Amino acid sequence: MNKQKETTVKCNCSTAIRIKGVILFSLVILFGSIAYGDEDLKDRVAISLQRALEFYEKRQYHGGWASAYSIDLTMQWGEWLPTHVNVVTINDSGTTGIGLIFLKSSQVLNEPRWLSIARKAADLLVVGQLPNGGFTQELQITPTDVRGVHQLSPYPSAPRPASRGVLENNTTDRSIELLLGVFDATGEYKYYDAARRAVDFLILAQYPCGAFPQRYPPSNGYDKYYTLNDGATTDSILRLISFYRRTGESKYLDAARKGGDWLLSAVLPDPTPGWAEQYNEFNQPVKARSFEPPGAGTEITFMVIEALTELYLITGDTTYIAPIEKAWTWLKSLQINLDSRCYRLYQIASGKPIFVERKTGEVYHDIDKLPIDQRTRWYRGPFFRNHPAGPVSTLENWQRLNAWGRKGLLAQRLEKTGSLDIESGYDAFRIPALETQADCLALVQQVDAILAEQHAKGWWRGERDGISTIKSRAFTLNTIRLLSYLQMSSSGHQISELDNSKHEK
Repeated sequence: MNKQKETTVKCNCSTAIRIKGVILFSLVILFGSIAYGDEDLKDRVAISLQRALEFYEKRQYHGGWASAYSIDLTMQWGEWLPTHVNVVTINDSGTTGIGLIFLKSSQVLNEPRWLSIARKAADLLVVGQLPNGGFTQELQITPTDVRGVHQLSPYPSAPRPASRGVLENNTTDRSIELLLGVFDATGEYKYYDAARRAVDFLILAQYPCGAFPQRYPPSNGYDKYYTLNDGATTDSILRLISFYRRTGESKYLDAARKGGDWLLSAVLPDPTPGWAEQYNEFNQPVKARSFEPPGAGTEITFMVIEALTELYLITGDTTYIAPIEKAWTWLKSLQINLDSRCYRLYQIASGKPIFVERKTGEVYHDIDKLPIDQRTRWYRGPFFRNHPAGPVSTLENWQRLNAWGRKGLLAQRLEKTGSLDIESGYDAFRIPALETQADCLALVQQVDAILAEQHAKGWWRGERDGISTIKSRAFTLNTIRLLSYLQMSSSGHQISELDNSKHEK
């Protein structure tokens, strides 16, 4: 790294470290103690965290983790299928998600031991990064090297070699976040340089129109399509915005804007003014796998709304938010029994819901015609945060923008979180919004439930293929709540209602 580059990065790094400190104590400063002073609960939360962290510390394999383990620890799963012990998963449900929890735990608990575990995960990413800068969904660790693989048939079948970077499911996106977090914590440039190569990979993978494929280089299959499913395009846009804020380099914002311009070109007509899961080179919604026919996607539309809102916040260009109100009106009309959930897909021409029988490919418009065990996957949400102590939802973000204006929303976000960015991807790393007494009470109730469900050895239960498992994603979701509770309960300030009037439009 030349001197000019190093000076720029160091300046941004110091800002990042300062912001990180604000994040760690923002809940403490802003929302005060739970007022109940439940020292017993605080002690139980601390013990719960210690058990959970120690359990996953022991499970770490050369820096990585699986997405699930059998209760007796004789089996483990990759992204979807059982795999060999020397294969680790690279996404929210595996190495990057768990590594970020150890990083956050080291900061909140002021415990260097947990930082060392996060560093091992980041070291694995540095070694396992593809030459083009991306990351595969799984890594196989052998005595001689670390190689990209993907388990497409259950172990003991060997995983297939993989050399294409994956943009969906937070694979490359969350790897960037962990690498930058460890860089901020340690100042070691090998993590920053790996993260930069990964962000540059996003630009490399971007189509001239601005969309992103599911993988790069794409094959001749469905992964070549312009892909919104599982966040391939929208999470890439959010990461590019974040890296632009860190570096000030215009190429990252230019790429994010190009992605946003494509999103504007891909909005669907009435009666479904949202976005499809994937498009062909003619910008037409298309089928991917047999159970993914062309249709207007609800989860996809929420992701697009979020990305377009963030593009407006970074640029001030109102073009990006022009289609949002109409999309919200459509989404709100789809709520099932007003429970904030929607079905996954809707027919573009008629607006009817779409359900596909996974084995036969038969398409229905009535979910009751599906086998009972296939119905759950056709629901999405809840999207509207109808419960306290959830992360700020995409709808709430939009409502705050309308109420406070661009400057006001950015000021409130910086005040609450210490950052202007919004976390990409799933809710595992979105801190609960603790803005009222009700939010704090709800968090206490969540913590009580989390403690009750935890096994004595520190893990939480899940299920794969009808088998009870130790679920790594439950670890990330639950420990975020436990860490948030410790932050909240450690202050003596009083909790106050959010005062919207102080935010300038």
